[in-house]
Amino acid sequence: MARLIWLLCACACATAGSATAADPVSGRTQDYLFGFEAYFGGFKIGAGEGRLHWDDARYAMDFKARSAGMLEWVMKIDQSAESRGHRAGGPVAEHHRNHNADGDKKSWVELAFSPDGVEIVDAKPHPKTEKTRSPIPPELNKGAVDPLTAILSLGLTSAAADRCVGNVPVFDGRRRYDTVLTDAGREAYKGPAGVRQALICEFRFVRRAGYKAKAKRWKGITGTVWLQNLADGLPLLPVRVQVETSYGTALVHMVSAGPAF
Repeated sequence: MARLIWLLCACACATAGSATAADPVSGRTQDYLFGFEAYFGGFKIGAGEGRLHWDDARYAMDFKARSAGMLEWVMKIDQSAESRGHRAGGPVAEHHRNHNADGDKKSWVELAFSPDGVEIVDAKPHPKTEKTRSPIPPELNKGAVDPLTAILSLGLTSAAADRCVGNVPVFDGRRRYDTVLTDAGREAYKGPAGVRQALICEFRFVRRAGYKAKAKRWKGITGTVWLQNLADGLPLLPVRVQVETSYGTALVHMVSAGPAF
């Protein structure tokens, strides 16, 4: 369940990062705040909030998520992530860190990205100590980005093309996979700004390396995201994320989005 909440957070928060844009009048950079709620089987299981800074040269994303609703009665899960990078030819990842706390069990990964590949700066447990995890060839990580930057990149690409499109290599510190986005049409959808047209995008994760044998149940996860223009001058935002898992269907709804003052 902790992995499920992380998956929902990554989908909702990272894509939401594409919300921040320069002020069209003054050219100032806006910081954006957003919030979301996650549901599974009709029950609320998670909630979170994030902040993104975006200017002409750099970006920075931070978010926190936690178990909520009925799930919080039986387990307490807290997760956070941050990504930093530059926009020249990108977004291009430079630094990423995520921290997960499932009750008393804690884990984290800190990554440094460069043109030559990815360095694991710190991790608990370190992937090299996890004997059941398949090794990742160093060349497979060259050009890869972190999960938040990946979905941000896909969101920007889709906004520019006015349709869902993209394939981005991802390394989260333990697993190497590709995130693939394809077009599934559009429809009127009621989001935070009311009923507006939304792009419907199907996404899937293609496993490459770094998975444990018991992670077979995560193979072939697919989902759908609804991207919507919430305000003039802003890129598309995810107002709904639907994830199909071997456990069932999970949903994320964006419940708030706006500039930080």
